Amino acid sequence: MPRKFAAFQAEHPSVRFSLHILDAGLVAERVRSAQADIGVTYSHTAEKDIAVIHAHPAEIVAVMRPGHPLAAFESLHITQLPAYPLALPHGGSALRQVLDMACSLYNITLSPAFTSNQPDAACHYVLTGDAITLCARLTVADQLEAGRLICRPINDTLLNAGQLQFQTHASRPLSDAAHRFLRFIRSDTPQPF
Repeated sequence: MPRKFAAFQAEHPSVRFSLHILDAGLVAERVRSAQADIGVTYSHTAEKDIAVIHAHPAEIVAVMRPGHPLAAFESLHITQLPAYPLALPHGGSALRQVLDMACSLYNITLSPAFTSNQPDAACHYVLTGDAITLCARLTVADQLEAGRLICRPINDTLLNAGQLQFQTHASRPLSDAAHRFLRFIRSDTPQPF
């Protein structure tokens, strides 16, 4: 998102952004309570009083360092992950809740060696050894592009049913700047995040 903010500000220098990383439910609550104009979150469900203005499928991937033993596979299944240290989002995140549901379906336990609500922290942890993190591909786009990390798709319908959503309040009008930013995001995103 910071790249998107900077690109928009290049055209609209008076617009200011404030980024807060929160659990998905808290994102919707901030939008509902007018503490945020726009929320961006990974979600599987509809939220009361929240309008989804823009959405993309959120491909969940397993992220690891190049040379990791699982890098030899084209795709992975969640049942392959318990054998390795895991860096996972903390329990309140939407992704972690879906991961926990998937684990329940397969009767496995994912015991994280490291948890954080900061995706960058998980990536730095993964760079140090055989740990794996799971996240939306967009979250690690810079690391993947630079070749510092690699990712493998996770073959699981439940994990890949979520969306990256841009949310606003269903009945509260947006400012002109917020409308312009949402138009910019839609026009600047020809392919899924």
